[in-house]
Amino acid sequence: MQQGQAPAENRRNKKASANSYSHRGRGRPEEERPMRMKSTQINSEPASPSFLANCVINGGLALLKPTHTRKLDVSTRKAYLTARRRHDHRLLLRDVNPWPGRTQITVPLSIEDQRLALSLARGSHPRRQNWEPSRGGKETSVREVNHGRYSSRCAYDRWGFVPTLKSFAIISRWGGRAALYRHHCGSSLVPAPRGWRWSADANGLRLVSIARPTDDFHPDSGDLRKGIRHIVHQAVVLREKRRAEAAKTRREKRLLLRGSGGVRVGLRDSLDAGNCPAGSLEFARRHGLDPDRRYAPARLLRLEPDNDRLKLAIAVAIRRHAKATPPDAAGAGSSGPNSISNVIAPA
Repeated sequence: MQQGQAPAENRRNKKASANSYSHRGRGRPEEERPMRMKSTQINSEPASPSFLANCVINGGLALLKPTHTRKLDVSTRKAYLTARRRHDHRLLLRDVNPWPGRTQITVPLSIEDQRLALSLARGSHPRRQNWEPSRGGKETSVREVNHGRYSSRCAYDRWGFVPTLKSFAIISRWGGRAALYRHHCGSSLVPAPRGWRWSADANGLRLVSIARPTDDFHPDSGDLRKGIRHIVHQAVVLREKRRAEAAKTRREKRLLLRGSGGVRVGLRDSLDAGNCPAGSLEFARRHGLDPDRRYAPARLLRLEPDNDRLKLAIAVAIRRHAKATPPDAAGAGSSGPNSISNVIAPA
């Protein structure tokens, strides 16, 4: 009889224990419940007091600098690095914004990703035409744009189709020390190196120097997928190029507001001046300019009069125009000590 009562007694004990831990552990005293943190537990064990004091902020895992990490003791540093790897891995698996309230910044597409977006769009809609340049967005799709009627006599509207590829970034809540990049082919966490931080401006996502905020770089989707070393290398190369061009064109900047006889500025001039391709294309898109055309300096200066990088591109265009113009034609068009041809002529 005792053997037959054992299973019933076990079932009653299991039911009682289940009820005691229901409703989020109300049956257990508050002091007996251990702290549960998915980001700060190592090997399913509660975190140590040293770990909670140095590596946790507001209940979440903190992003420590390398200098702070080296100051931790061996066990705490090992626990932090393990928790950090797990935390970063979970961020890549989640397809939602891990930091609520942070803006999703659209990242322009590289040449390869533009071709990929167009190929995917044509595969989904093989009968459509009037394809426009590909752009980055929050999702991979095809956006329809109505350009209005073909003419005043035509009753039909002209529709264009913009291939959109998933390409956006989210700057971390840790002062721009990392950026989470979402791409059509996967996600990656791009940390900012020492002396740099992630931020955003009118041209989109940028990596800016902390010591010199004017030194920045706007990466595209290809740069972010290649990694932070490639991005920093490109930023340093373009910075040196801008400094060299600025040293050559100091005298030319004084004549930018006066008139520039036949000079036209294009995308190639901006790139030769050391400006990043993504930022130049975003400037053109923001002001409705065609990257394949050239524009007068006076029109560009009316858009952003205080943009030093725009003035640098205009100065490069002035030098290019002076080299392509014969001396006789330049002398006939303008003369005098204040003419552009005299200022940019080599000493």
